[in-house]
Amino acid sequence: MMTEKIKDNFKILAYPTYLYFNPNGELVYKIVGANYDPTSFLENSKLALDPKTQYPTLKDQFVNGKRDTAFLATLIKAGINSSDMKSLPTFINSYLKSQTNLLTKQNIIYIFYGTQSTTDFGFETLQKHSEAIDSVIGKGFSRKTVNRLIFNETVFPMLKTNAVIKNYGGGMVDYQGDLNKSVDWQTVSNLVKNKFPDRLEEVNRFSKTLYYQWAEDWTKYAEVVSEYLEKNPNQLNPDELSDYTEVIFQFSNDSSQLQKAESWSKLSMASKGTDPIRYKVINTRLMYKNGKKAEAITQMQSVIDSLGQTSGQLVDEVNKMKNNEKTWF
Repeated sequence: MMTEKIKDNFKILAYPTYLYFNPNGELVYKIVGANYDPTSFLENSKLALDPKTQYPTLKDQFVNGKRDTAFLATLIKAGINSSDMKSLPTFINSYLKSQTNLLTKQNIIYIFYGTQSTTDFGFETLQKHSEAIDSVIGKGFSRKTVNRLIFNETVFPMLKTNAVIKNYGGGMVDYQGDLNKSVDWQTVSNLVKNKFPDRLEEVNRFSKTLYYQWAEDWTKYAEVVSEYLEKNPNQLNPDELSDYTEVIFQFSNDSSQLQKAESWSKLSMASKGTDPIRYKVINTRLMYKNGKKAEAITQMQSVIDSLGQTSGQLVDEVNKMKNNEKTWF
């Protein structure tokens, strides 16, 4: 289909996306999203229509040695709008090297976009100043990003053959390749320990949960999370824990795993996390799947009432519960 071809050719990841072309039919600027007020949208459109600020022109100037900070800021903005994830680390590394304070809001946003490997300038900042960065991007972002980057470079090549990582930006990553069904986890641990000893447990958890999810081995998946929680009961971010909980809810039918996941969901509910409604909804779903129908219906209805909803996904779910229907995949 033509729409799919356009989407693939121009890396369209969200709607609306505005594409600007020059008279030769070359894409020169891209604006993603509808979160612009009219004034900001017009300012961006002026940049898009001015040959001096069009992305190909800016990239050529960078190649030819232009490096002043005002120019780099304009280039980075155009690169972000164009979803040019491949080039952004180069531009952002150049910019950050000139900065005396890496923890301004703008620089933290650049670290978010530009840190795609352990050698990027922002990687060390993510490790040393996680609280400051998380206060801008979101709680748990720094730790999860550091774990993911170590995983990408050190572990992933051992988990899949013909391994390829496609980074679409904004945390959207696709791990491609054929699953290695005989992973030597001791060798994996040794590699991580040699390079990043202080991250061993974190990266092992990250790696194994991802691997067992790909393998659809929910027994091993649940074991990894449980073992980590036993050793580090206060370390897991409630959002990460909710992610693990939801995976078990959606894909496992094993009662012991579902009961473990329900206990994890209670930990998220008891935390001071950023999304208490989500934690409560996941707990409700698990109660229902664990056979606690009446309690689940009561709790889900209380969530719906608190949100003032009369329709939508949660209303559909509670109706399915009343009719003894599945609410999972």
